[in-house]
Amino acid sequence: MANQQELTIRKYWTLIGINSTAHAIRAAREVGLFQQLLSGQKTFGELVEACDIQPNLTTRILDVLIASGLIEQYAEHYAASQTLGLLAQYDSDLGDYYLDSLVGQLRCDLPAGNGDAYRRHQVARGWTRTPLAMQAAAVLEIGQKRRDLRILEIGCGSGVWTSTLAFRDPGTTIVAIDHADALGEAKTMIESIGLQNRWKGIEGDPTSGELPEGPFDLVVIPELLQTLDDALAVTILGRAADVTRPDGEVAVIDFFDPIDAKERSLATAVQNLELGLRTPLGRLRTAPEASQLMVGAGLTSALYAPLTNAPQNAGLLMGTRPETLN
Repeated sequence: MANQQELTIRKYWTLIGINSTAHAIRAAREVGLFQQLLSGQKTFGELVEACDIQPNLTTRILDVLIASGLIEQYAEHYAASQTLGLLAQYDSDLGDYYLDSLVGQLRCDLPAGNGDAYRRHQVARGWTRTPLAMQAAAVLEIGQKRRDLRILEIGCGSGVWTSTLAFRDPGTTIVAIDHADALGEAKTMIESIGLQNRWKGIEGDPTSGELPEGPFDLVVIPELLQTLDDALAVTILGRAADVTRPDGEVAVIDFFDPIDAKERSLATAVQNLELGLRTPLGRLRTAPEASQLMVGAGLTSALYAPLTNAPQNAGLLMGTRPETLN
């Protein structure tokens, strides 16, 4: 059998598996299997009795859920995995609450989301970015090449990005601007790692609010530009450059579309779809496209470093403020 034919058959069964798994997850949630397991370990008999479901299909659904990593089996007992715990906390309906609008938006019967719900969702699950934030801190050589920094974070979200930077360098301080709900989450994270004396939060819209007085050594813009059109992105980058000291830097941490569409992963494609559904003009740009926006804002041509600790195509773009802005 030809390799291409084998690949086609594998892809076919993979898609069937994805759809079947999604249905099994929804069924398990609807009949109460997840609720039972999230309350503690249960035997097969206890699950069948508590959910009032028939044993034959229950066995098979449990097998699917084990294979998908949502539940675990220990001898006669079943237990919720950490992944199920995350799903229950942040995406209990697998995103149906916004994906259900897909057909309506395709037919132009429904508008795209205004971005507010997407922003709040990103704040809530922001701590899942911790591995990426640690990698970004290593790329920036915080505490070594870059130390004793005064950092401004535009759109701090959960605070995971710059708190990770400051944690590596005791001389670094942070000023963050974002909406009140995001600042509350960020403050909790900052206090949990003992950085409250080196962090200040300012309530405001990161896309239009007045920025604090500079100069800053480093301005960080995490996961914000992907939600905006080009014109507003350039405006924000320009405002960031205005409060950066000469030869200081602006770092854009975001998710990017690969230059070669053939390298686009399913996770990246799905993220771009979510942006299209939940924001008016958001989209994943390629790194060169985002770099051109930074140049358009008066920064030097940006240097790009991939951040590989995520299924999506994450990366870090660094631009330098010249002595004189155009």
